[in-house]
Amino acid sequence: MIDRIYTFALLFVLVLFQRDLLVAGGMVLLLAVFLVAIPTFAFEALAQFLAPQLQRDLIVFRYKPKRGVQKLIRHLSLDVPRTAEEQKDRAQRLARAANAVTMRHPNPFYGPVRLKRLEKALGASLIPANRAFAGELRRAWIAPKPGLSPGGLILHLRAAIGRVLFGRWLAVARTQSLTGASTVVFGLKTHKPDEPWKTPNYPDVMTFLAWRQLADAHDLRAFGSDPGSLPLRDQRLLAAVTAQLHGTPTQALVARLLSPSHYRALAKLAADRKKWQPWQVTETQVQAQQSAERATEQAQRQVFRKAGSLTPDEVAALVSATGQDTILLNRVWPPGAAAPGNSWLGGLPCLPPDMDWPRHRETGLPLHFLAQVDCADLPTLGGTSPLPRDGLLLFFSDLDEERLSENDAVVYVPKSRQSVPPRALPDALPEIDHSGGKPSIYTDEPGKRHYPKWPVVPVVVKTWGGETEADPKTFNIDYLEQSHAAQEASIAAVMPPQATSSRMGDLFPRRQRKDAFGKTIVTADGKAIPYTVFDAQALPPGFPFCGAGARAFVARLQMQAEKQARRAASSRSMITAKWNDTEEKRARKRAEAEKEEAGAKSLADLAGQAQKALGDPPALAPISAETSGRLLQWLTGLPDTAPDQCRAVQQAVSAATLDLARAAVTDPGLLRALPPVVFEMHATSLVPSPRHSQHLMLGPAQRKTNSTAGQGVRLLCLDSDYGPGMMFCDCGVLEYWIDPKDLAARRFDRAVAQTAGS
Repeated sequence: MIDRIYTFALLFVLVLFQRDLLVAGGMVLLLAVFLVAIPTFAFEALAQFLAPQLQRDLIVFRYKPKRGVQKLIRHLSLDVPRTAEEQKDRAQRLARAANAVTMRHPNPFYGPVRLKRLEKALGASLIPANRAFAGELRRAWIAPKPGLSPGGLILHLRAAIGRVLFGRWLAVARTQSLTGASTVVFGLKTHKPDEPWKTPNYPDVMTFLAWRQLADAHDLRAFGSDPGSLPLRDQRLLAAVTAQLHGTPTQALVARLLSPSHYRALAKLAADRKKWQPWQVTETQVQAQQSAERATEQAQRQVFRKAGSLTPDEVAALVSATGQDTILLNRVWPPGAAAPGNSWLGGLPCLPPDMDWPRHRETGLPLHFLAQVDCADLPTLGGTSPLPRDGLLLFFSDLDEERLSENDAVVYVPKSRQSVPPRALPDALPEIDHSGGKPSIYTDEPGKRHYPKWPVVPVVVKTWGGETEADPKTFNIDYLEQSHAAQEASIAAVMPPQATSSRMGDLFPRRQRKDAFGKTIVTADGKAIPYTVFDAQALPPGFPFCGAGARAFVARLQMQAEKQARRAASSRSMITAKWNDTEEKRARKRAEAEKEEAGAKSLADLAGQAQKALGDPPALAPISAETSGRLLQWLTGLPDTAPDQCRAVQQAVSAATLDLARAAVTDPGLLRALPPVVFEMHATSLVPSPRHSQHLMLGPAQRKTNSTAGQGVRLLCLDSDYGPGMMFCDCGVLEYWIDPKDLAARRFDRAVAQTAGS
């Protein structure tokens, strides 16, 4: 509004004092418009006969949206239902055509083809079955363009003019947009809209926020795009904002006068800038903070050492004297190694048919089975053991999404009744990570109801308990460190050599990120910014190896589709929630649900394509070279511009190969069908670890996590172990405890379990 007042005032002055000059200027302006308009519209008219069909439709769309969008729908064949893959292909074609029109047929009167305008027109005209097309179009639209044709000279000219007029100020925004500076990201996390001057790195953060708002208005990416891509009007505004935040008071005032319609907003920025206390989050300050923390830790260590008043020899003697014999349930490794005994993690329990499967005390739902221990396999500690000499101990728990372990059970099966085959899972058993017995939207493995079976061999190791400040000797920091190291060393001595790397990095290489002009995006120090992609050529030869691998790969894709469908259903059910009390909120939630539904359908189609490529071979039959080649060809065809599908394939390949490796531990036939590379891909997860595979019986309370505050005799401590995929609390443990009197009476039904996280 103020800009218009300034314009009218200038015209009024010219009419009064410089009428001849005004007339001459008007004639020149009309001539300029004529000279620009005639070639522009003549060139567009010629393009209507020579340009490809989609480009012709987009030229029509620029000045006649309704007619143009109807032509686009007809020529893209979107007037009939299309699969997700077909919609994606058509969206990519349309995005390429729009880029070509913008580059080769620039129109200063109507401007470039706008994504938001095109999305709105398509959304009102597409049939419901093809509503996912708009989302596919946006993903294809914002992908880096392969380069600029000579017809895009006007855009380069605009960027060049911007560099001449506003180059100094746009350089600041350009640096932040192309590098995504960590200081800006940190500031955005702590940004306070009501008191913005309290934000760390306030000038950088506010400059980036202004750039992001302008970038969104023109369908540009805030990170990775050049501010020179903006129209000159918006380049001027961004330069004015930068001047308020980074310039001198005089420069800020001049910038405000040149942007009268934004004068007040710019003045507020300048005022807030004065309130800001200059403190930057620099690398030097981060290092200084880390040094201070290390100094504080060293000071605390000195206090603990003085409190304990122990010499190094006394500490060593104390560590030697306080270690206790404990039973470690050592996971069998490598696959195929002998597994004597009848003890395992996961799998199915040898629970007699006439014994009730433990159930939740309130809901009545069956509990999840975790471990089976054959007491006859257990070594005695010092010649005696409080545990039974024979029989089975079966451990159960309710593995809901909270993992509070409020419903657990230990079942003792006498020797006379243990010779039964493993019992099938109850039909009513909920999936792991369930929500009150119902499917959860947070689980990563929909439908999973038990962990894979993994045999264990009981061995004796030394462990040390969770000492507290109540004992000044054992709370000595040197003692805590040395006893912890001694426990890990004792456990490591009975485990195989540790894996230090895996092959998964070969599947997910890093590529350099490029901006819209095809230039490599670099940080302030000149380093290229990488991003992860899926390289189908790096797949192990013969993937997925056998029929079981094919089913595992398809099943993992289906899991992801199911997970997305659950989220969509949850979003759909929340549209009418009481907190969505306005039409705007309901519309936003409805759009979110539609987007998730489209994503679920896309993933389901992806699983269907994988199933079609692989067929249904027998479980242990090798995959033929033809089938493997067909799958590889399909995977290679997935473009980097479809990040959701590429990410889904990445996760499916990783999870499927891990599932195969776990299953092969107890399946000799599958073990023979898999190449060694499957186990090498996940070596760091599969090989038992002294830190993450501490499945212990008896002995002192653990101290690798917070205390579970258990009382009595520790029956079992289950660790969060990546091998079988067990997770308790936050990478914590699940400990089963029983009163000594109940243990002597074999009242295992009175045992309790408690969890604790790191």
